Amino acid sequence: MSKFPSNKSMILSLIVLLFYFNISFFLTIDKRFALQQYQWNQQKQLDSVSVTEVIAATGYNLKLVVKDTFSTPSKNTYILKGDDGMYYFRYEYLLLSNDTIDFKDVHWLKGMPNNLHQGFSLIRIDLPLKQQGHKSAITIGDDNFCRHYDEEFRKIIALSKEIYFKGNQKDVLGYPMASNVNWSSQNIINVSKNLPDVDYIIILFSWHPHLESLETYLKNLSIIKKNLLQKHPQKIFWIVPPAHDQNTDTIIEQAITRLKTPKIVVLNPNTGKESKGIVDENGLYSAHAMKTLANQILLQL
Repeated sequence: MSKFPSNKSMILSLIVLLFYFNISFFLTIDKRFALQQYQWNQQKQLDSVSVTEVIAATGYNLKLVVKDTFSTPSKNTYILKGDDGMYYFRYEYLLLSNDTIDFKDVHWLKGMPNNLHQGFSLIRIDLPLKQQGHKSAITIGDDNFCRHYDEEFRKIIALSKEIYFKGNQKDVLGYPMASNVNWSSQNIINVSKNLPDVDYIIILFSWHPHLESLETYLKNLSIIKKNLLQKHPQKIFWIVPPAHDQNTDTIIEQAITRLKTPKIVVLNPNTGKESKGIVDENGLYSAHAMKTLANQILLQL
């Protein structure tokens, strides 16, 4: 019997190695790419607090106990400063219990701590995001535009066409937006009255039965349309919200479709070949759906 591995074994080993190095290469590219999106030399410290204990630190979660009351708005960036280094992160939402802060959907920007048994402090900073381009856009909406996959939606558009976003809030990556959880159509009206000048408006919000009647939601669509057109954008992309109930979905879809004009483009992910699996377990558009929407919009910019 030959002591050398067979040709088949060598080929399989080579394929595994190539796969591993390709994955490692692209992960490295992604990490470097993420580091390049922030203006690190312009960071400003806003506040700090001593950390009594770090209970958990994972890829998407950071739970710790702080010594004093500490303000933690999601629009800012944070540093978990340890004896062995500084770990930058942003988060999507958090849970508070006395002095315990449980950051959820954490995005680590420069690595994460491995040793939790050391001295830590928590620092809140302003870390500007690099935005380039001559065209601007704003995303207006509710949970669909401020939870889970919305940041990737903006990232795709911003980096593909060098479009910079505006808004008085920020997503987990730092892109500005005009979106918040559980916003009703009245909230959208209020936002639409005070929009900054932008080239493109992208709007997506659902009907929330616990906040308003369907009649109110439908009536307010035309008010929002009027307010948006008064800003004279080059184009408005109005996205039909995720489907949940066949009866009301049809009514909402038809109402939004009637808003269409040469300047208003209506996009409906709930129809067509790509409609399967577009809503996630939270009732929001899935990562695949948001990526598809971003690419559809890019084709029309």
